[in-house]
Amino acid sequence: EDDNIESHFHVYIKRPPDLQRGLDLYVRGGLTLPGESKFQDRRALGALIAEEEPICAFLGDAENAAHTLWTSHTEKLTKNWRGSQTTVTLIKKAVVQLYDLLAEVTEEKSEDALLNFFWFDQPDSGRNRRRNNPRPPGPVPALTPPPSLFSINKVQSGFTLTGTDALSEKDLPCELKVEVTYDTSRGNPYSRYSTLDFRAGKGGNVEISTKSAVSVISTKGNSWQFSIKELPFRMTIKGFDANRDLRIRTSPS
Repeated sequence: EDDNIESHFHVYIKRPPDLQRGLDLYVRGGLTLPGESKFQDRRALGALIAEEEPICAFLGDAENAAHTLWTSHTEKLTKNWRGSQTTVTLIKKAVVQLYDLLAEVTEEKSEDALLNFFWFDQPDSGRNRRRNNPRPPGPVPALTPPPSLFSINKVQSGFTLTGTDALSEKDLPCELKVEVTYDTSRGNPYSRYSTLDFRAGKGGNVEISTKSAVSVISTKGNSWQFSIKELPFRMTIKGFDANRDLRIRTSPS
């Protein structure tokens, strides 16, 4: 079975004429990493935005403890991903390399400078003309998703959460964030959550029952923060509308 996954990120470049000092931002799922800033004397604005869950999970494992920059030698990367070092380096340098490429094109005004990146076939005019054959871009290293640590099973008006075989005693104690929302036909269902749907915590309409050493650290809106200290564990969260589909995501913290 092919366990490779595809994901992407966005890179933006702009060079205002009156800018005196460069500024580049690196964002993973709403979190800005100031330690990745590299532009300095490059008088331009740049941004790298990662929003998809697979690339955010990968970059999250690459962050240092202070969440200020990405490094290719973290313990989580080694444990959860194959061939991660090349991919992290590619992502870290993406904004700078694109700017340097565009700056070189501007300075040299070469019509063929971007031929290996953007091209189109010339119509055949009947004349013999030399056609440049662009080199195809190199392969992008495949990302291998980490094994899931938690298993979710739906029950009447809710769901149960347990650990998988990938979760072991050496991972404990650990904290787990659980976010729940009702599915929507359009847009991001998590951003469309409303307290009118349901509410966690005191005064809410959702009930939690746990077995083993599981405790609730905090609750807010549609999310819970749990502390897990023993295996096996099991928690059940109920009280949702049985006629609506749930979307559930978990993230160790």
